[in-house]
Amino acid sequence: EIREFTKAWGAADNAPTLLMPSNGATIEFFETPIFSWTPVMGAADYVLQIDNDPDCGSPLQQNTTLATSYNLGTRLANGTYYWCVTPRDPASRNGQTSEVRQITVYYAQVPQLLEPANGSIPAYTPTFRWTAVKGASAYRLQHSTDPNFVAGLTTVTTEQTTYTPLDSFPNDQTR
Repeated sequence: EIREFTKAWGAADNAPTLLMPSNGATIEFFETPIFSWTPVMGAADYVLQIDNDPDCGSPLQQNTTLATSYNLGTRLANGTYYWCVTPRDPASRNGQTSEVRQITVYYAQVPQLLEPANGSIPAYTPTFRWTAVKGASAYRLQHSTDPNFVAGLTTVTTEQTTYTPLDSFPNDQTR
């Protein structure tokens, strides 16, 4: 007796289903893991592709992982991207690629200034205070006697969300 069969590795119903991020999602900060998908029977690893073209034909990033989730090692610039996942068998042959999803990366988080209040007249050297921004490792504070920040500019880098200058400010100067 002769039997015939076809291995369905590349069949459309054997493709990963993308879980996160959803199609059209806006990413404001990459948290672990950001990209995830369902496992595929017979897959030895997965190739995650990030592209600026919806056909995922010339990826800007291509990452191979054994897991069904991945967090990028480098930050993407603000813009629109497309992502897809291709499973590979133990011989590194590609299986069926997932659907392609679109995401928008938009890092627009800025700290909100809390103190001193705009237009206030502090009696002593003020403490500058602002809200934290998710993912920030440091903040650059600038204060100046010039509203255009050209002359009398002081720049300080701090890991905190408050800063009190070590030297007193001269009286009657606007900053």
